[in-house]
Amino acid sequence: MKKQHYFQALNYTLGDEDSIVEYEILPENVNHLVAIAGSGGRVVPLLAKGPGQLTCIDILDEQLYITELRIQAIRKFDFNTYRSFLGYPPNIMRPEERKAAFEQLDLSSNARSYLEKLLTKYKWSEIIYLGKFEKTMATLSKINSLIVGKKGRDMFLCKNLEEQRIYCKEKFPHSRWRKVLFLLGNATVLNSLLYKGDFPKKNIEGSYYDNFKNIYYSIFNNIWINSSFFAHLSFYGKIVNDNGNPIEVWEDVFLKAKENLQHCKVSYVKDSIIDFIAKSPPRSIDFVSLSDVPSFMQEHEDDYLQLIKPALADNSMVVVRGNLRITRPETTGMINIKDNYADVLLKETTQLWKTDIYSPALQ
Repeated sequence: MKKQHYFQALNYTLGDEDSIVEYEILPENVNHLVAIAGSGGRVVPLLAKGPGQLTCIDILDEQLYITELRIQAIRKFDFNTYRSFLGYPPNIMRPEERKAAFEQLDLSSNARSYLEKLLTKYKWSEIIYLGKFEKTMATLSKINSLIVGKKGRDMFLCKNLEEQRIYCKEKFPHSRWRKVLFLLGNATVLNSLLYKGDFPKKNIEGSYYDNFKNIYYSIFNNIWINSSFFAHLSFYGKIVNDNGNPIEVWEDVFLKAKENLQHCKVSYVKDSIIDFIAKSPPRSIDFVSLSDVPSFMQEHEDDYLQLIKPALADNSMVVVRGNLRITRPETTGMINIKDNYADVLLKETTQLWKTDIYSPALQ
């Protein structure tokens, strides 16, 4: 099997998923929840729903460390401190304040060692912008700014979706935007900038250009752009106002997560999530958040649902995302219930993902 270069360092510190989907469909107080760790930001809203046990899994130590950082920061800090510690607006935390806050956290020795070196390297700047993905978005936003300019960013001045739709129709520089889309839709550019040769092979209809065009125009016409952190990253390289903050730093979600940490057993596991679940006791897992991991799997793309099915509780759910590659696994004994949550899926502010929600079929 060829070496995967992308999965060898800190890829995400903010991420590219709006976890409002998982948050809204996850029942309260499930027994055991298993999730891809990622940046940790995708895990916080799940913690807010009060699981008895939360297992964060990743094949990268670095992603587990950044997840541990978030969990321990929730334990230690109040809402405003947590938000500014990570680098979210509106409050700014100075580098020396962030360093002092970091030193208060009860981290494992390996996490502390790695994160201290990372943050020192970047002079204790905003944590949410230190991953490969976030740095790539910053680069692309500079290109966007040069090509589209102020007229593109002025869409963020729209006060509501209706005003935004009118602006998009009448004032947005579409011809210049098409040049940006051409770059975004160039698989070679994306592959070299972000995936380092491990870009998942596209299996959906339409060109890369067409798919990125559809993603952004879906945002422009269906999502208030200020509420989409992905749109902020695309045009500014950072989140420029707190309307764009993801669900991780919604105050009510943070407070629930902080309260639930008192009775939730959180563990960090370096492993393949499919292997971990397949080895788990029968009917022991109530919710699985797989992210887009199946899109990168070669060996088990077709049978991963069958491998994990024995460990799934009767009313469990498995959430799978896909962008340019959508997996179509064998579903014997499982049903896709995504249509039951169509209204929730429409709320997803990145518009990057096609989401499937599987559940064991009633016997």
